[in-house]
Amino acid sequence: MSSESVQPQELTPARQHGKLGVLLALFISFWLYSFFYAPMPGVNEPHYLSKAKFLWHAQWADGDLFLESSNPHFVFYATVGLLTKWLSLQQTAWIGRGLAVLLIALSWSKFIGQLVKDRWSSVAVAWLFLTLAAAGNFSGEWLVGGVESKVFAYAFVFWSFAYLGEQRMKPAAALMGAGISFHAVVGVWATVAVVLGFGLACLFRKVHWRQFLKAKEVSISIGLMVLCALPGLVPAIGLFGQSSAKASWQATFLQVYYRLGHHLDPKQFPWSAYALYAGILLLWLAFSRHETDAKHRAWSYVVWGSMIIGLGGFAMGAFPKPTQLYQYSMQMTALKFYPFRLFDLLLPLALSVSAIRYVEKLNASGALQTKQVITVWLVLAISFCGSLVSVSQRLHPSKMTAERRADWVDVCQWIEANTPEDSLFLTPPKESWAFKWYAGRAEYACQKDCPQDATAIVEWNRRLQYIGQWATENYAEGRFTTDGIVKLQAESKVTHVLARRLGPFDAKIIYRNRTFKVYELPKQR
Repeated sequence: MSSESVQPQELTPARQHGKLGVLLALFISFWLYSFFYAPMPGVNEPHYLSKAKFLWHAQWADGDLFLESSNPHFVFYATVGLLTKWLSLQQTAWIGRGLAVLLIALSWSKFIGQLVKDRWSSVAVAWLFLTLAAAGNFSGEWLVGGVESKVFAYAFVFWSFAYLGEQRMKPAAALMGAGISFHAVVGVWATVAVVLGFGLACLFRKVHWRQFLKAKEVSISIGLMVLCALPGLVPAIGLFGQSSAKASWQATFLQVYYRLGHHLDPKQFPWSAYALYAGILLLWLAFSRHETDAKHRAWSYVVWGSMIIGLGGFAMGAFPKPTQLYQYSMQMTALKFYPFRLFDLLLPLALSVSAIRYVEKLNASGALQTKQVITVWLVLAISFCGSLVSVSQRLHPSKMTAERRADWVDVCQWIEANTPEDSLFLTPPKESWAFKWYAGRAEYACQKDCPQDATAIVEWNRRLQYIGQWATENYAEGRFTTDGIVKLQAESKVTHVLARRLGPFDAKIIYRNRTFKVYELPKQR
């Protein structure tokens, strides 16, 4: 080995750069990934931001079932939604993304900065993590994309982890409470993972519970967490007990096995996801098996805590459905709360941290030459750029061709400019994408916009079934007749139909383009 390898080189392209440079690099990296991964509007932005706008503009798209349903993410709607008082939904989304990415960058810098030796290594961790994210996920979870409540929640959770690493219980608890407030499921599972991780550390005698659990400080910390969590926790808890037992059972079934099965039901996850995460787990174990750093060990226990939660979900859902109704109900209820989402995110993050720490150790031991350190950075940079190219090739959230999407936006914008604000539209339920975002009008039912309270979920499903049943029963002689339209209006209060394949109707076409038609249904006396 040459003398050049004797002196360790920092894993950094410019050692003299400070925290601001790292923060800027993180912000740019996350922003670029968001831009390429989620073209505006992102997959969930019309869903979240339409709800947020409705909270501040109660007459906007009045009559829409989804908008008028419960507000489980009230804090997000109340904070980010406030921008809609002055800005369009698209402007709100851009600013919201900027704020979310900034919070992620700040919390990432503080949290990951504790787990690596050089501050610039947190950028390397980010690039590797985003590369893994582009390769796939386990249950559909992601950190960087469009703006929605969970992104803010994860930022506060990471900040909380950072303060836990410094053994500062009070700010850690307050920040965890803020995470719960923005997204109850994310924040609560993160809290459970921390508790499980602490239990594992005590079990393996890496720490003693008396070292941390001082009665007064714990009591104050729990109080702070609950206080900060209440603004979002109260509306989320309010979802329970609002509906009958029958409606709750039906709604849970619809969520777990129909609308959100790709996130909740492990039998619906592709085998490639299991293979990918098995590989990530094995690599993480290989990179971290000789880890002695106390903060990294503590972080590893939290990751194991998230895995215990995920294994619990797998045990509940991966096997054949129970034959007893009460067991079936328990299975659905357990899966309803996204037991895989935290593990989905934390395992690739754990691998990213451990891999970069491994390179740092090689470098500190003198095993790497300057050229090799530069090569590591080049490989990471190229892989990150490759991830941007990869995610930009994903199927557009609308699942439409560019030509059809242009026609969709065109017809929606015409609707916004030329139809009464209190109109209720029947849109193609499985094809409707960002209709309220572009048209600003209420929809009778849309498959994407599923409410979250049980009564509204059951009604949402009834409406989707009704549309198909009505179309089957009232199509005669190659068209929907006046009698069928009268029945539709009487039973649904629909005033307009936006159609691609559905039709023709015995009604006036008030607008059409290459792909879509807008029918104005005759007013009923």
